Amino acid sequence: MPGRGELSRSAREADVAASIDRQLSDEDSLHIFLLLRRTPAIVQATSVFDHTTLGGSLSYQRMSDDDANRIGERLGVMSGLPDILADDLDVVFCGLNPGLRAAETGHHFDGRGNRFWPVLFRSGFTARLFQPDDDRSLPGERCGLTTVVARPTVSADQISVGEFTGASAALKSKIEEHKPRFVAFLGKKAYGAIIDRSSLEWGLQTEPFGGARTWVLPNPSGRNRSFSFDALVLAYRELRLVARAGTKRSSCTVGRQ
Repeated sequence: MPGRGELSRSAREADVAASIDRQLSDEDSLHIFLLLRRTPAIVQATSVFDHTTLGGSLSYQRMSDDDANRIGERLGVMSGLPDILADDLDVVFCGLNPGLRAAETGHHFDGRGNRFWPVLFRSGFTARLFQPDDDRSLPGERCGLTTVVARPTVSADQISVGEFTGASAALKSKIEEHKPRFVAFLGKKAYGAIIDRSSLEWGLQTEPFGGARTWVLPNPSGRNRSFSFDALVLAYRELRLVARAGTKRSSCTVGRQ
């Protein structure tokens, strides 16, 4: 009977895929499996899976969200989602953290049901409908992309307040370096954690962040059922009209800190 260290890579991957499929959606399972195929050492390094011998075959416990997040943490180090930034952009959109598919493909907002790219087009930020693999071209539309936290997770709800606050200094440094006119946080959770405020309004905020004017937009994730597609378009269009209204940079950097 084969021991734990004698498992072939293909057998280990097949068992991992079967285990993941029980806990997550089909699409999320596939993306974790593909990531494991790229970095099979993760299986041994994480101690996520409980190997037991039953009737001459191996079985695994179901993967919990915490286990998936531990894999995501390693993937955030090993295959991070790149920032897409340039100097003097109109807006840098700041997501909470990468989803699993985005981490796998290396492209922002490449997730099942994510409405970011259609909303960006319909609100007038882009002249055409971008696909996720067009994201490197976004600075040509005077927009950029980054995330508050680099670690991929199944859901952004699994990022703690402490992770957001711990990542704020590095994020602020990026904004100070590239000097966009606006930084737009997608959702209230990250910005609320960073400024230690539990209640926020949508839209323009009173305090700048990294020298840029700060705006809070609804998260375009398909998990966000509070905002319809049309409501998202209206919210993003409001920012676009302000950001591209020809405001002088001096008015955007008052209170730079």
